[in-house]
Amino acid sequence: MKSRDLPVKKGQDFKINIEDLNHRGEGVGRINDYVVFIPGGVPGDEISVKITSTRKNFGRGVIQKVLKESSTRVKAPCPYYPECGGCQLQHVNYHEQLNHKTRLVKETLGRLGNISPDIVKNILGMDNPWHYRNKAQFQVFPQGKRTALGFFASGSHKPVDIDSCLLQQKEINKALQAVKRVIYNLEIPPYNRKTGKGILRQVVIKTSSFTGEIMIVLVTKGKKLPSRKRIESGLRKNIPELVSLVQNINNHRIKETMGPEDILLYGKPYIEERIGNLDFIISPQAFFQVNPLQTHVLSGLVLKMARLRGTEKVMDLYCGTGSLGLFASSQAARVYGIESNPSALEDARANTRLNNINNVKLYQGQVEDIMPHLTRRGVKLDLVILDPPRQGCDRHLIDHILRTEPPKIIYVSCNPSTLARDLAILTESGYEGVNVQPLDMFPQTSHVECVAYVRKKTCS
Repeated sequence: MKSRDLPVKKGQDFKINIEDLNHRGEGVGRINDYVVFIPGGVPGDEISVKITSTRKNFGRGVIQKVLKESSTRVKAPCPYYPECGGCQLQHVNYHEQLNHKTRLVKETLGRLGNISPDIVKNILGMDNPWHYRNKAQFQVFPQGKRTALGFFASGSHKPVDIDSCLLQQKEINKALQAVKRVIYNLEIPPYNRKTGKGILRQVVIKTSSFTGEIMIVLVTKGKKLPSRKRIESGLRKNIPELVSLVQNINNHRIKETMGPEDILLYGKPYIEERIGNLDFIISPQAFFQVNPLQTHVLSGLVLKMARLRGTEKVMDLYCGTGSLGLFASSQAARVYGIESNPSALEDARANTRLNNINNVKLYQGQVEDIMPHLTRRGVKLDLVILDPPRQGCDRHLIDHILRTEPPKIIYVSCNPSTLARDLAILTESGYEGVNVQPLDMFPQTSHVECVAYVRKKTCS
């Protein structure tokens, strides 16, 4: 369809009824069967919209006025919403957020993976869908003559200065206030992404729900950090729970993530968290689930699906800091964990020692390389646990899993689209989907976690 044949043009105004939400949390409406995505729209809304862009199969628009509000629309409690890009669904009541995520998983798995919606269960939500995050990564940027800390606006690098975040645990917000005061008073130069000048790029704050410990990571361009001792004394004075202060060196001009080098400025290089009956070390760079309450639910789901009897050999792929494998170790004969991130794997090794677990063997490297190496050496698996990044599993890995033929596979996914793709390969190659349990790890956002259980068709 050529642009002149489209039923809408950029800049035009229309009245639209919102029918659904898409995977980004945007409202979905139609103009003569032409799909239009509208951020901030809620199913049941009648809105006046201005078209901002058009493509062959869909367009985008912005709300001019809500003519009739949906019964599920609520006033977002956050003063920075929706300018801040961290949340997408604060304007939708929580019950409808959960309904939307269940529908999204069913529709995505059916459309992309030919998976029956009947095996998808209703999502498990939270009693309190606020203040659940144990980690915040604040951007540091110049704002006039002052230094600001906050997040980027949705879909851009436009900074939004914030004083608190309703998703972060309250201890993180208190620590943020202290960090801001110290940085302002000492006039630490913020990094300017356009010029490459300045020093402080990011401030990462982590906390433990179990111990109350706080870690602060100052991400800097280069090793130079003026007033280092005064920063330390100021933060320690204002944050009694501070047990770890780390400087991370990131010399990349564009990359927003942390660099490879950490310098311990104060305290110890980790904090400790407890999930269920296990203790975990959290270092500055290693990945750990940001929602400890739902992480406990997640580990319980995996064990329930696994139905281990104590004799099985389990392989935990993309094992991170080892949490799922460590939980499985109490009910299995042997667990093999594989992780490519050396920092995460070092934490996993520390976690096995911390919990006196001796039936877990850990390997650092790419899972698609290490797993074949182990199975060629005669390791026969009863269960494979997959917890890959958003892009899903490497196809070579799935092919090797199929050749290995483990009776059970449990797939933990933060992306329904890649989960659908990978489940389609498995279910077309001798496996069947038993159930998929969505889990709301990230309330107020469009993200959804899933735990899927598949088994060989010959297995009961």
